[in-house]
Order: sequence, then C-alpha cells, then structure tokens
Amino acid sequence: MDTTVNVKRANFVIGANLPHFCCDPSVYLFSECKIATQFTKGFGGRVLSLEKAIEEVSEVMSCCKHTKK
Repeated sequence: MDTTVNVKRANFVIGANLPHFCCDPSVYLFSECKIATQFTKGFGGRVLSLEKAIEEVSEVMSCCKHTKK
C-alpha cells in the first residue's frame, strides 16, 4: 500500500500459498493484525510478530549456510 509501517508493531505472514519467484520463505508485512488474519484466510500462512518472524526465517535459512572454500 506504499505506506510506512513501524516494523516493531508490524504483523508478518509467513507460509502463504502465493507464487513467489525470488525469495523463500516469502514474508508479507501488514500494519494491522486484522488485515493479516484476513489475508491468511484466503492464502494460508501464519501471522507472526517481528521476533517470531525472525526466528522462523532464521530457522528456514539455516539450511542454506554457505561455507568458505
């Protein structure tokens, strides 16, 4: 919606069933929990706080750590 959102108060949706072409896992940010919840009713996923979203993405991305050669 092209608006500024306070990331500490934002609601993140992870695991939605929408096609994405560049980033996995996909993360969608919403300023209101009500809208994030409505989004999940149509596209799936879970609504998380910033802290929980960081944990979730870190866990998923931990399998992709690169080692230096």
